[in-house]
Amino acid sequence: MSKRIKLIIFDLDDTLVRSQIDYNAIRTKLSTFFTDNPSSSDLSFKPILALLKQISEDNPQNYEKAKLFIEENEREAVLNAQIMDGADDVPNILARYNAQGAIYTNNSAENMNLYLKKPGFEFLHQFFFLTRTDVTEPKPNPEGIIKILSKYNYIAKENVIFIGDSPLDAQAAHGAGIRFILYNSRNLSRDVFPEDIFGVINHWSELETLLKS
Repeated sequence: MSKRIKLIIFDLDDTLVRSQIDYNAIRTKLSTFFTDNPSSSDLSFKPILALLKQISEDNPQNYEKAKLFIEENEREAVLNAQIMDGADDVPNILARYNAQGAIYTNNSAENMNLYLKKPGFEFLHQFFFLTRTDVTEPKPNPEGIIKILSKYNYIAKENVIFIGDSPLDAQAAHGAGIRFILYNSRNLSRDVFPEDIFGVINHWSELETLLKS
């Protein structure tokens, strides 16, 4: 079977849009909501929502404060976000190759709607999207990707890729049984990815070459 790409699932933050959200700073702040502060190694690349869940179990009285802190940081990131260079042309590139596009983000539905209303971000309306609000378990759980694959069930997994910027994206893609491509907006080393990476994109101008292959 041909492995020509017919569906691309995209991460959102630091992939299609640069949110400039400092996840390490958020993790550090969240550590203060625990009964005993976890070490920095325990926090590295840990999903923000997983930490929030741990806080609810470890120190429930701090849960609402931690949740509000996350939401405030996410909202501020949306308001200050910029479009990744070339990302607004992605729907046009997909259309030229008769490929479908979807977004799966750990951001909330509320913040996704804020993105959709931002001037200049109209290109996002061209994608089907799922947020953490639409799933039981966010990334790195593959639930959201599996839901998207179900919507496009006429497309074989061999013809689907996930493009994202983090190890969480890679884990979700591999858990769903599809190929992962790194959008290397944060100059991450491949060493932080426990799974194989199918390829690397450094700018959206490279997407057309990928679709031609």
